[in-house]
Amino acid sequence: CLSTSTSVGIIVAFICSLAAAQTDRYEAHFETEIRPVLVAKCIGCHGESKQEGGLRLDSLADMLRGGESGSTIERGNVDGSLLLEAIRYESYEMPPSGQLSDETIRQFEKWIAAGAAWPETSKKLRSDPSAITSDDRQSCRGRSGVLPERSVV
Repeated sequence: CLSTSTSVGIIVAFICSLAAAQTDRYEAHFETEIRPVLVAKCIGCHGESKQEGGLRLDSLADMLRGGESGSTIERGNVDGSLLLEAIRYESYEMPPSGQLSDETIRQFEKWIAAGAAWPETSKKLRSDPSAITSDDRQSCRGRSGVLPERSVV
């Protein structure tokens, strides 16, 4: 028979492992579904070198801060997301080169609804995939086996 403190310790360890697995899953979703779109379609106009409307989309902090129109996303609030309004072509029409696929929009909805996970170790996004350094790749090792590669959207 296990003591109460041992049982509690086992339960806490189990809950922590579930939370870690969930975090890894959300971060992997960001790396495979969200990051490539942001890099290919957004940060050319809303990144380090250019910020149309005072908006940067190359880090979570910048997204939460927003631009001239306000915060771009509110974690967990799909209905209050200016980013979703823009990619759905409900207000702004972003990207201006053409609307994203319905599936891509659904992935952004899922990402925001789940809390907009952005790996803490993730560097700011770069519009030039060749600018991804070996340090960037190394910082991703061990996180769901996802490494940033050249994005194709």
